[in-house]
Amino acid sequence: MPRTVCLAADRSTQLRITTPNTVVDGQGHKVPSILIKASGVTVQHFRVAGGEQAGIWSEGTNNVIADNDISDIAFGEDDVDAIRFFGSGTKILRNRVHDLVRGPQNGAHVDCMQTYASSLPGSSNVVIAGNDCRGQDLHQCLMAEGPGSTDGGGGGSGASRNWQMRDNRFECFANQSISLRDIDDVTITGNRFLGSGGKAVQVTDGSTNVKVSGNTLGPGYRALLGN
Repeated sequence: MPRTVCLAADRSTQLRITTPNTVVDGQGHKVPSILIKASGVTVQHFRVAGGEQAGIWSEGTNNVIADNDISDIAFGEDDVDAIRFFGSGTKILRNRVHDLVRGPQNGAHVDCMQTYASSLPGSSNVVIAGNDCRGQDLHQCLMAEGPGSTDGGGGGSGASRNWQMRDNRFECFANQSISLRDIDDVTITGNRFLGSGGKAVQVTDGSTNVKVSGNTLGPGYRALLGN
């Protein structure tokens, strides 16, 4: 059975989790950022604000990021993301992302969620459900790159497949809201695509078996799918 740790107060430094099979409950308290480097970890009920690069960074299998509020993240080494994740079995559930960027963007490609497969292997069996990503500063709500991506985030081992994206509210302002690059066997259903762009979902770099149904497309988009 996983052990449970409850945060009793706000903290001013990054929360680092390296113990596997642990549930860490923020109980509504604030942390600047969260770094997970273990498997079987759940982080929930945090208010994440005041960090840099990524609000929550997760490396490990079967990790769960649920019911967190993420905002106010500054440019770090090269980017700004609300959630950056690596590892199969990841679940990203019911998080709220808003007012993400603090200070200058410095050319960052701002994403609500991002993963890639260059220095780390691909990620399979991923569930992204019930999240609310919104804001003028968001370029993409999901940037997903498997090992075969040609956009700088590929070249690693393994495969990225069997993803579910359902019942999310995505409000982004760029060419697309979701970018799938070498991600196979994907189900996208029940999502609301708001904001604007050429298409809501980009399918490219050999992504196969992408099933899209029951989504709502806002008037700011010209198409649901594209490459």
